[in-house]
Amino acid sequence: MLAEGGDIMGVKTTGRFLGAAVLVAVVFVFGMVGAERAAAQFNDMPCITLSELQTSDTPPRLARSVRDCIAQERYDEAMQLFLAYSVFGTFDQQRVRDESGHVAFVELNIWIFGGYPRDVMQALRTASDRFRGQTGDFFRDTCAEIRAVGWPRYRPGYMISRGILPRRSDDDWGVVGFDAELAWEKALSEVNGCPLW
Repeated sequence: MLAEGGDIMGVKTTGRFLGAAVLVAVVFVFGMVGAERAAAQFNDMPCITLSELQTSDTPPRLARSVRDCIAQERYDEAMQLFLAYSVFGTFDQQRVRDESGHVAFVELNIWIFGGYPRDVMQALRTASDRFRGQTGDFFRDTCAEIRAVGWPRYRPGYMISRGILPRRSDDDWGVVGFDAELAWEKALSEVNGCPLW
């Protein structure tokens, strides 16, 4: 570690904190690269509406779609898709045994909202405010549409491939005794705040 102070991304650091700041910066950069790599396979994923959402849409695919909605200034659709993305990713975290692979979902969260100018972030905040109360029709209708689609039916390879635990086979990635119905309800209601029906 460096004994002298420094400047990391505009923040003054001294002594032992410089090494920690460098480590955090490196982890962030590699995380962004991992998220971009995961989402890159879906470069052509356009902004979709919830009526087009399918149980085969993986979080990296939905992340691309959210970013395309933002690029088209379709902020309400971006928020709706982000909720679907969050529900699907939370479901995946419950079924992938190796928790170290869950970082793929965290990296995608950072990637989705990274690098936007202030005016775009303000427009996103305004759209997000319609979701915050979680009692309005917009939020409830979005939850109902996601619930109607049903839980994901894809193999969460984007998350499995990031795990570091050894596996005996390609199929040795899931949580033993996984209950999809219970995990789906938790992803919708407990984690993302959708109302219980």
